[in-house]
Amino acid sequence: MQEEYTTRGERRERKRRRKRNMGVSGASVRTLQDIILKKSRNEKAKTNADRGSRRSK
Repeated sequence: MQEEYTTRGERRERKRRRKRNMGVSGASVRTLQDIILKKSRNEKAKTNADRGSRRSK
């Protein structure tokens, strides 16, 4: 049997701290979403341009 054991409160506090540390700030999330959105729009435009060139042949 363990001599030292963690109490329910200690486990709860550790989970709360871990969850808080994994959180992200709003500004960085928005920046990341802008980058992803820009890349996806560029890819979509590229695929639409490729489709148009195939149809015209």
